[in-house]
Amino acid sequence: MKVRKRPVIIDAWRVDEVRSAYINFSYKGIPEPLHAPIRGGVLLIDDRPGIEIRSLEGETTAEPGDWLMRGEEGEFYPCKPDIFDETYDFCPEYDVAERLIDGVLHERHFENGEWVPKKFDEEPTE
Repeated sequence: MKVRKRPVIIDAWRVDEVRSAYINFSYKGIPEPLHAPIRGGVLLIDDRPGIEIRSLEGETTAEPGDWLMRGEEGEFYPCKPDIFDETYDFCPEYDVAERLIDGVLHERHFENGEWVPKKFDEEPTE
């Protein structure tokens, strides 16, 4: 019997961009879905390269150049760039994308396609 894996849409961030934004700007520089996992110790960003991921299955590291993935159940895992390119497509049908440009988190609304600095409703707390 042959089966097909159901397509799912998950979140993904480049490790280098997340590290740089967090180190330079703390929580203000990173996407909001990463705030709680960092505060809770699931994701560890320190002076070592990459991002350490702690889970019930153990610890692993998302290395520079990797993608940091958040699965359907909220779990985090690393993905090598070649595997990412072979396996995933970007989803332009979503309203907003985020990207780090010159050390500042930007967002793009797909109706106009321009990257603009992200505005925060309130100052993120550490």
